[in-house]
Amino acid sequence: MKITAGVRSLSLFFGLALFVLLAISCQQQDSAAGTIYIGGIAPLSGPLAATAGQQMVNSADLAVRELNAAGGLLVDGRRYRLELVWEDDGNVPEQAARAAQRLINQRHVVAIVGPPYSRTALAAGTVAENARIPLISPTATNAGLTRNRQYVFRATFVDDLQGQALARLALEELGERRAAVLYDISDPYSRGLAEAFYQVYRGLGGDIVAFEGYTIDTGDFLPLIQAVGQHNPGVLFLPNHTTDALRQGQLARDLGLDVVLLGGDGWEGELLAPFAAFEGSYYSSHFCRFASDSEHFGFIQRYQQAYNQEVNSLAALTYDALQLLLAAIQGEGRFDPDIIRQGLYKVEYDGLAGAITFDGRGDPQKPVPIWHIRAGTRSCYQLYSP
Repeated sequence: MKITAGVRSLSLFFGLALFVLLAISCQQQDSAAGTIYIGGIAPLSGPLAATAGQQMVNSADLAVRELNAAGGLLVDGRRYRLELVWEDDGNVPEQAARAAQRLINQRHVVAIVGPPYSRTALAAGTVAENARIPLISPTATNAGLTRNRQYVFRATFVDDLQGQALARLALEELGERRAAVLYDISDPYSRGLAEAFYQVYRGLGGDIVAFEGYTIDTGDFLPLIQAVGQHNPGVLFLPNHTTDALRQGQLARDLGLDVVLLGGDGWEGELLAPFAAFEGSYYSSHFCRFASDSEHFGFIQRYQQAYNQEVNSLAALTYDALQLLLAAIQGEGRFDPDIIRQGLYKVEYDGLAGAITFDGRGDPQKPVPIWHIRAGTRSCYQLYSP
């Protein structure tokens, strides 16, 4: 009898414990049921953290705070709170892949915004594609990002279009028929943009007089700039990131090269414009103020008030990438990852960086903004549409 009573008591104890656990679990599920989790991958450590990483976080977080303050996202007649879950990629491909795995396997996000750069977006995109989770990079332009992939998107143009815009600018706008290119062969972004420019420029009848490559560990650019200068180009295309482009442009001027400097979206024009070496330069970017005339444009003023800084291309495209996901969710009335993917192909979105529709492959149809540096300042020069 004592044993039987003990067993009954023990059974009652475990039954009550199980009831409590189930009750807590149900409460957690009820709480989580009203929340949509979206992942973000950005360089939150390293030299890009203070600029690129923080701009992404600021832009997306402000948009989410405003959305939640207004009652959340309306999906099929019900309001949902949106929560962003951030992971650091350190601008390292392997770290970006691990970040995507954590967001998908541990945080169970329904979609991912980022990473911003081609080298990391390619790695994270592979993970997202295999897991069938939609990923939108704000600014990665390498053509391979979306190739043969159904779940990977971008909110900006591809290098092929960017290279075409810059090649036509050099030949048709500036009348320069001799061009040199200096690019980082170890960087998929730099290499892809250099090759796109090369193909279009030559195809239009221009002469590529020098096509010089270097690697990420190159410490001295002087021999390369000297080699370029021997061919007397009218244009020097530097499809590289700001730090390299600054050193290369200054060396070209120190050697007396009378060339027009051209750059891609890797240039941070606001940082290069004050340097005399970049007087008269042109570069492509993702965002011109006059490129946007939409209902979202007031976000720019609110961003400046919140963070006391201007909206740059990465902040604008991060906002657009997030809004594309939300538009797909609202349009479909569901937030299953596969449904979001299907919805993205149907979205017609007028964003901060221009109107976006997708072509069925994850690449948007949109113009390429060209900027001009003059008298130490930069301004929008034109919008290139093929």
